[in-house]
Amino acid sequence: MKKNPQLISRLKYIFFALIITLVLFTSLEGFCSLIFSFLQFERSEIVAERIHTEYDPLLGWINKPDLYIKDMYGPDKYFQTNSHRFRNSHNFSSGIPAGKRRWICCGDSFTLGYGVDNDNTWPALLSSIAPDVETVNMGQGGYGIDQAYLWFMRDGVKLQYDLLIFAFISADLTRAISPKFRDYSKPLLSVEDGKIIKNNIPVPRPGFIALHLPKFESAINSLRVTTLVHALIDMLKKSDHAPRGNKDEPVKRVKKLTSAIFESLYNYNKQENRRVIFVYLPTQPEYKDNIRTRILRSFLSAQAKENGWFLIDLFDDFRGLEPGDLPELFFQRDIPGYKASKGHYTEKGNQYIAELIINKIADNPETRGLLLPEFQITDSQ
Repeated sequence: MKKNPQLISRLKYIFFALIITLVLFTSLEGFCSLIFSFLQFERSEIVAERIHTEYDPLLGWINKPDLYIKDMYGPDKYFQTNSHRFRNSHNFSSGIPAGKRRWICCGDSFTLGYGVDNDNTWPALLSSIAPDVETVNMGQGGYGIDQAYLWFMRDGVKLQYDLLIFAFISADLTRAISPKFRDYSKPLLSVEDGKIIKNNIPVPRPGFIALHLPKFESAINSLRVTTLVHALIDMLKKSDHAPRGNKDEPVKRVKKLTSAIFESLYNYNKQENRRVIFVYLPTQPEYKDNIRTRILRSFLSAQAKENGWFLIDLFDDFRGLEPGDLPELFFQRDIPGYKASKGHYTEKGNQYIAELIINKIADNPETRGLLLPEFQITDSQ
């Protein structure tokens, strides 16, 4: 068969034209990716906890001690920690001050007070409503009930106290069965033969970029190369032969671990002749009734009755509000510079929660003794 030089020449021309076009397109795509990453860096936001926390081998992350940031969440919305790493403006002696009652408040960012200053977190406002009460703020952003539990059992128990308020949102229960929160590693607790087992400890340290260059992280993650690498890693982790597992298994693990943690806290405080109150904090999306919240509330209520726990469920009060009240209680947009701040309690929201908790404690014959007899509830709703 006789070769056609002109045809071969044309095919070569088309081939090289396609190669050049592909190279130019790839270069343009890469250039656009870099520009997009630069824009991401220019408007990049971080979670606020990266500013005031550091690595902890047991918990994953913890507040830096003796820290003061004047304009943390905006003008004069200061953030301060004491030498214990708690979000308080003063240090605590081991003993309870004369004439005071001490309440330790554990939880996540809703307890920490994401978006408001130290004086307007709901733990601090408990002290404003009941001046004889000294509150310790052991809230931390991103914590599940597992980390809140571990932190209290390590550092909270070093202080004498009258009451432990163990507060949580629904997401804190599911966080507890994961070894990571966002890109940060954390402890992983499990329950075996009724005992809480600590896994993933010491917690792996965060990567260099996440630890030292958090502002670059979103820009780097937006690169197509990074996306491809992550996709390849995910593919390697997956196996077609791996068992799919039971979709109900995570729910069972959440319930089992929640029961074990709450029971451990209840038994410890009962042994020490102290009280513990479990507080289910509402979030704005849960204002509308949903099956997940109903199942969770039903489970917690049943467990509380069966085990003798004192559970404060604020949802009935919360859903009694008018829809128009919600924007005043929750941040409706992210605070400039901080992602994931939307949906946290505003100053008024923290005040509302503090008043609800005080009311529930004062109304219950078993707990009203935690307040002075002459105590008068301030109703500003």
